[in-house]
Amino acid sequence: MKMTKILLLAIILTGIPLAQNISELARNVPREVQEIIDKEMSGNGYFLRSHNAAAVFKAGDPFLKCWLSIDSIRKYNENTPISKLITPYYPNSSHLIGEWVVPLFKNNTITHYLSISKYDSLPDQDDTVKKYYKDGLWHSGPFGGGPVKDAVWEKVIKKWPPLKGYHPVLIELYPAGRRFVYIPEQNDNNLTYLLLNQNDSLSMFTDSSFSTLSDSRIVLKFIKDHLNKRGLLNKKLQ
Repeated sequence: MKMTKILLLAIILTGIPLAQNISELARNVPREVQEIIDKEMSGNGYFLRSHNAAAVFKAGDPFLKCWLSIDSIRKYNENTPISKLITPYYPNSSHLIGEWVVPLFKNNTITHYLSISKYDSLPDQDDTVKKYYKDGLWHSGPFGGGPVKDAVWEKVIKKWPPLKGYHPVLIELYPAGRRFVYIPEQNDNNLTYLLLNQNDSLSMFTDSSFSTLSDSRIVLKFIKDHLNKRGLLNKKLQ
């Protein structure tokens, strides 16, 4: 019992979560991430150095990126909350263990995104990449087009602004590449599609203004049925 208490204290002190809490993660931008954002916006970072960042861009609120794997879809039932299905690290063999995305505004419009990522290791990368991306540390990532269409994310944060206590989470369905938003402050069964395309069947569940969030139980059932028809739920991912 004494050893258990010591271990529990060590876990708390070192900041290792006992259980995944997406809502808490989304509310708390790591100090190292914020320091990188400040450095980039001052023009002293790696990616924005030549872009006169402080004069040209204004950084929006960083948002957490998570992943929804086919394995999670396979295990899903209608009583499973979204927070238990998504993970803040890339599924399977990738070494990406965390990512925050920063929207960059120019003239009050999102024009670029900056990602802040952490890898546990990069065994397959060349020496140049390894020199920059240190194992287990946060680093600024690609600067350019965003993980979601700019106007779409602007609609999301206009309806669910961080200033009012909301912390939208970007979710990517791996490996299908479909992207969604989850608002943990609302409830644990919302999952709203972000690519609004009339030719995409998922769009039929989506309010284009994002005033109403989609029911994850309906969306996930649709996704599960679709993947099952394609035989992907029985296929082991590499």
